[in-house]
Amino acid sequence: MHTADHRVDPPRQWPFVAPVNQYSANVRGSTYFLPVVDLTALYINVMLSFFDGDFAMFAVDDHNGYQPAEVARFARSAGGHLHDDPSAGRLATITALETWMCEFCAVELGAILQNLGLIAAALGLGGFPHFAAHPFIWFQALGFRMEPVASSKLMGVSPLTDDLPVPVAVGLERDGEVLLKPFCPPYYKDMEEEERAFVAYKFAPGTGTFRDGRVATGWTDGATVQAGIPDYPERTVAATIAYCNYIYRRYGRFPASTGPFRTLLAYQAHHVDPDFYDRYYRTEVLTPAHRQHPTH
Repeated sequence: MHTADHRVDPPRQWPFVAPVNQYSANVRGSTYFLPVVDLTALYINVMLSFFDGDFAMFAVDDHNGYQPAEVARFARSAGGHLHDDPSAGRLATITALETWMCEFCAVELGAILQNLGLIAAALGLGGFPHFAAHPFIWFQALGFRMEPVASSKLMGVSPLTDDLPVPVAVGLERDGEVLLKPFCPPYYKDMEEEERAFVAYKFAPGTGTFRDGRVATGWTDGATVQAGIPDYPERTVAATIAYCNYIYRRYGRFPASTGPFRTLLAYQAHHVDPDFYDRYYRTEVLTPAHRQHPTH
């Protein structure tokens, strides 16, 4: 476990901390929980299914004239397996795909926040969610490894006269140890290397989560179940590599819209002041757990 000798604290002003939270966010005597989402593994996993035979979807870049996102050679019109005919209903944009990724992660984040709230209530603590969705300030405060990307690169346009760099969180390191490592550069030389690493994470003989001989499963005969899970076809892997390479090359980060990591909401837990509630609220607002919990 890595600890710090001070409280991490971003600037208490908008757009870093919401105006409604500035009076109370991350104050002394509270505990602040900030879930950090790594989008890369989910994104790659979804795209491997997206480009597989059962789905065989086709991806276009709606920020670049709806051009194919480096997957034209895999289209059925070019002899490949992806459905590029719009009438087939199997075409998606980068914006739609990355919106799905963020929404999938937001569902999991919501469950985390709900559990934190339930735990706080059971312990007799107060607490509530806080806005924490700034694209980089929380990562900077937490000491993430940051890399600048030109604004024009993020927008996929030619360099601008006033091309301001935007900090992008790419990993978390402490004392030479990598604590959070997304599936993208700089921890891989390119998106093909990371793609192969992700596939190995799932299917490497003896170690992959689908090839470890039942360790990662709850099945009684997990080895037999794992043996029935087919490897990804090479065309699926190749299409995913092409798509991910396109995203990173054109927009300078992966995913294009957010970068590898994302924060959205934090949860703050703290002691309640029974005297305040007794004065301004109905008696039943505080539970017995709140009234029995020490206030210091």
